[in-house]
Amino acid sequence: VAIAESSTSRNLVLLMVGDGDFLPVIQNLTKKLGLKRVIFTGKVPFGDVSRYYSMFDVLLYTPDTASGIKLAESMLTGTPVIIGPGHADVIITDGVNGFVAKQRTPESFAEKIIELEKMDSSAVSMLSKRIRESGNKMFGQSINEYLQLFNALTDTKSP
Repeated sequence: VAIAESSTSRNLVLLMVGDGDFLPVIQNLTKKLGLKRVIFTGKVPFGDVSRYYSMFDVLLYTPDTASGIKLAESMLTGTPVIIGPGHADVIITDGVNGFVAKQRTPESFAEKIIELEKMDSSAVSMLSKRIRESGNKMFGQSINEYLQLFNALTDTKSP
């Protein structure tokens, strides 16, 4: 939360999508600190999830508070992701298909946000393409296999 206010970018807004046990804690902390550039959507319908990812410039992935599906969703939509060390660095290669912060601190995550912010639009497009390709390679096959299994079990046809 503090990253949104401490950034040098006037365009940086923290969009918190979803709910959960930590939501009231984060909302209270945001109020207590007087942070203005934070938006809470609450829970969103599953069908709208990809629309929200298209709004993101980056996903800060901290598995302490997020499920692994968030990483897959982000990568499959080509949304740049920043992870902490040891989170998913077997999946994300720093600067190639996302970013790996040096430490699990707001300052380290902020450094990577600034690095992404300094990239020109063609570099960001290439990064997004590599992220999507990595996501499809890593998660796409599993999703197709689960869909086939589901269709076989429910005797339905895929769309």
